Amino acid sequence: MSKEYLPSFVKRLGRITESQKNNIKSLSSYQVNSLSDCSDFIGNSEAILDIGFGDGDFTIFLADQFENHKIIASEVYKSGIGSLIGKLKSNSIDSVRIFDGDIRDLIVASDKPIFDKVFVMFPDPWQKARHHKRRLINPFFFKVLKPHLKKDAEIFISTDWENYAETIRELQNVAIDLRFTEGKHPETSFVTRFAKRAAQEGRTITNFKISFLK
Repeated sequence: MSKEYLPSFVKRLGRITESQKNNIKSLSSYQVNSLSDCSDFIGNSEAILDIGFGDGDFTIFLADQFENHKIIASEVYKSGIGSLIGKLKSNSIDSVRIFDGDIRDLIVASDKPIFDKVFVMFPDPWQKARHHKRRLINPFFFKVLKPHLKKDAEIFISTDWENYAETIRELQNVAIDLRFTEGKHPETSFVTRFAKRAAQEGRTITNFKISFLK
C-alpha cells in the first residue's frame, strides 16, 4: 500500500561521533515504536510532541520548562539521536521517549487524544520548488495530527525561510478549522542552533502558534 505523502524525513546517519554511537546503543531504553507505546508511557500526564529535535537541546529545554509533562521526541538523524540520549543521561531525565523515524508514520493511525502541545522547530524547508511537496507542514499533516490532540492543544512552528512561512500562512485559506497567530511565544524562547544560524545569515524567523477551532 503506497503512502498518502512523500517522505520529508529519511533515516540518516550524518556525521556521527564515537560518543553518539555509544549512546545509540541505549536507544531501546528510550524508544517508542507506536502510539500505543506513547500512550502507555504518557499515562495520565500532560504530553508534548517534539518533531525533529536536531541536537536535542530544545528537547532538554522543554523537559526543564515542563517538568510534569511527558515528551515524545522524533528525529531521523542518528547523530542527533545519539546527542539527545547523552543529554538525557547526563541530566538524569526520564520524561522523554524517542521515535526514530518520519513522525507521520507514527501518527497516521487514529488513536485517542494524548498530546497537549506540539513543537516543530525549523522543519526541513526543502528549498527547491520541485521539492516543496515534501515539506512536512501541509493540510495532510494537520489532518493526521488532529485525532491525537487533546482539547485546546497548541501547535508551535518556527521557520527561518520566508517562502515556507508564506506557505504556512496560506493554509489558513484551506484549513478553515485552524486558528493561526504569529509572534514570539515563551514556549519557543530557547534559541536553537538553527535560530543562531538564521540570525548570522540575515534570515527572519517566523513563529506560529496554531490551534484547532472548537
